[in-house]
Amino acid sequence: MSLPPNATVETISVRRLAIDIVTPYAQAVERFRSLVPPIKLGDLRNATSPDQIEAVVRDTATTTGFVLFNEFNHGHWISHFPPFTTAPEAAGVGHGAHRFIFGNPLFAITMIRESIEAAMHVPLDCGFFEQNDGSAKMVILLPDGLVAGHAGAAENEALHVAARALEAKVFKLIEAITNS
Repeated sequence: MSLPPNATVETISVRRLAIDIVTPYAQAVERFRSLVPPIKLGDLRNATSPDQIEAVVRDTATTTGFVLFNEFNHGHWISHFPPFTTAPEAAGVGHGAHRFIFGNPLFAITMIRESIEAAMHVPLDCGFFEQNDGSAKMVILLPDGLVAGHAGAAENEALHVAARALEAKVFKLIEAITNS
């Protein structure tokens, strides 16, 4: 396959954070859901001012600042396609796999103001994966490399500052999930 003459391909550096959570998988997923409540997407789409967007976020009663945009329960359907090379040893342990799309438009705008291309990587996403012993692993790609790791944004210090501020919020969320 050839690319158009005006296309560029660039390698960026992204940090992948994986956290082993000793809590049972289902409990870890529920803890995430309790800390990242769903936002009413219709209300967000219909908002016509910053104040209305703030109200939609506030109405979620989020304690972490993060809201849930979507959830995919891959574990529900993947069990229909065995065999797995990472088959759990323990009886009753499944192949739990959840992907969550989460963030906050009020956090995102600080990066998008600096680079419209940052919108490609907000909201964030993370995954929870059931381990063979029934515990969970959380995986997330950290935003600084995603939104500011390409050549067009590498020198934009304000973008890096905003992305690192978002990462700090993510770290606090992870702390809340793991300290339950």
